[in-house]
Amino acid sequence: LVTKGDSFFNQARELYYQKKQQPNNDNDKQQQQQTLMDEFLKVYKNRPDQTNLCGIRINHALALFLAVKQINPTLVVESGVNAGVSTYIIRAASPTTKIFAIDPLAKPICGQGKRW
Repeated sequence: LVTKGDSFFNQARELYYQKKQQPNNDNDKQQQQQTLMDEFLKVYKNRPDQTNLCGIRINHALALFLAVKQINPTLVVESGVNAGVSTYIIRAASPTTKIFAIDPLAKPICGQGKRW
């Protein structure tokens, strides 16, 4: 993600609030007006671990969501899974991306129960 010159992060605000191209369906006008920020907020609201102690917070989740949406990777290797919220964000941003999630511990830290 480090490049010389501009990257998509330089235009993050415009990308977050750009109206998504939706099929023309008169029954769902609100869906047609949805932005990337609207999509992210819905994903974040429905994340599997609402507290996510010791894990990804909203600012990094937003950046991760935008990065995955823009890059559209075929493969992601995630090192350090904890409860799996960042894995959930990656999956929500790109349902077809193959994800290898690796963590040295058998259970999440901070008493978070089980992984997503």
